[in-house]
Amino acid sequence: MKQFTFLILFIFSLNSCESTKTSADKPSFDFLVGEWIRTNEKSDRKTYENWKKVDKNTFLGRGFTIKNNDTISQEHITITKIDDKWILKVNLDKTKNVTTEFEFINSDKISFTLENHKNDFPKLIKYWKVGYQLKAEISNDESSKIAFDFEKVKK
Repeated sequence: MKQFTFLILFIFSLNSCESTKTSADKPSFDFLVGEWIRTNEKSDRKTYENWKKVDKNTFLGRGFTIKNNDTISQEHITITKIDDKWILKVNLDKTKNVTTEFEFINSDKISFTLENHKNDFPKLIKYWKVGYQLKAEISNDESSKIAFDFEKVKK
């Protein structure tokens, strides 16, 4: 009887582990939604990221940097679920329709990490929320990192 009880508990624990894995496959990106301004940018520039939720499986982002009233860089970002995998696509030039894809490797309610080891730079992207701030980091390794600190734009 003890062996039977142990077997039932073992099977139950396997099922509960599997359901935990399934919930991890459904990360929340809601903390991204809004208009953000970079607070650690060079003094002669302003960098923004704007995110909106399209549906439960799609978020659209746009990042851009302004210097002397000119947009000097721009990127269009999509987070979407493709074939049961979460993918972040970055398009630096919408006219050429060339994208770089990053696959999600880790996430929780207020953070996520992505990777693409075939990309020159970055190979890793991480977003997380700290209080009312949005943080991001792009990197290849410990020695080549760029940090982005954002605050929500007040309207």
